[in-house]
Amino acid sequence: MAGRDAAIHAWRIFEKWGADTLVYESNLGKAWMHQVFTDAFRELQQAGIFPKDIANPPLAPVFSNQGKKLRAEPVAMRYAQQKVHHVGVFEKLEQQMMNFDPITSKVSPDRLDALVHACRHLISGERRSSRILSPLGRKVESLAHDGF
Repeated sequence: MAGRDAAIHAWRIFEKWGADTLVYESNLGKAWMHQVFTDAFRELQQAGIFPKDIANPPLAPVFSNQGKKLRAEPVAMRYAQQKVHHVGVFEKLEQQMMNFDPITSKVSPDRLDALVHACRHLISGERRSSRILSPLGRKVESLAHDGF
């Protein structure tokens, strides 16, 4: 599939499922990939698929500066915590998930890579909060240093 065709396909899937962001790996494509996705989005705007008043396509580039195993560990933890669920059957993805060995595999698992990037994008938006309790379970109001 050529770059334009792949980008059009990605935007059509985006629209079909009501997504809010298209996440793409920017390592290899850099500005070229962003431009292809933008051009395809504009083409679909002209065709009436997307509203014409959207100035910037909802793109989120991710840059992979970690190895596949390290990059996937937070995602694997979310699976273990049962925070990630698949709705439907994704045979080829599930085969890659079961068969990929980050140490010995020579082939880069495209579907698994995409899943990890998508999950990491979602993880980055997780709400995080923390609170500090005393050993007795009481809230600690301040950690300010008294200068004793």
